[in-house]
Amino acid sequence: YLLQRTEVRRCVRSAKKLLSSFGHASPNVRSYCVALLSIGVGKAAAQSSGRQDFITNMDTSTVQLSPIETTIMKGEIVEAIRTIFDPEIPVNIYELGLIYDIDVSQQADIEVRMTLTSPGCPVAGTLPPDVKAKIETIAGVGDVTVDVVWDPPWNMDMMTEEAKLELGLM
Repeated sequence: YLLQRTEVRRCVRSAKKLLSSFGHASPNVRSYCVALLSIGVGKAAAQSSGRQDFITNMDTSTVQLSPIETTIMKGEIVEAIRTIFDPEIPVNIYELGLIYDIDVSQQADIEVRMTLTSPGCPVAGTLPPDVKAKIETIAGVGDVTVDVVWDPPWNMDMMTEEAKLELGLM
């Protein structure tokens, strides 16, 4: 119990410091930070009391990201996706042009439209779940959906100039 109270106090102090640094942030950003810190307090309390069955039930339907916040989150998603590489090509899947669209809703739910280099791609069963898992590691992300589409079909013109340079195509 004492450890639990200590952890809660530490989290509250951290929350106060964090919130003071958001003095000019929108109320949505401050509310979202409070929600995330509340989850941290709950998890710390559960861990210190030995409860491994703790489940956080955050109602993400009340989170409303501003246009700037959705843009920032989209940038974080792109950076995360850039760490995923096609195993047959030494270029990340974003630069290859396999990601067609990333939609971030105001509730922080993510929809990704992507393709593969061909319908018979050997990583067809693993690459989309890898993309989903990578996005889910980003703080504040809600539900993530990754849809594989074949229209338009992928071709080498969809690669960025950087990818083409890396592969010696320019």
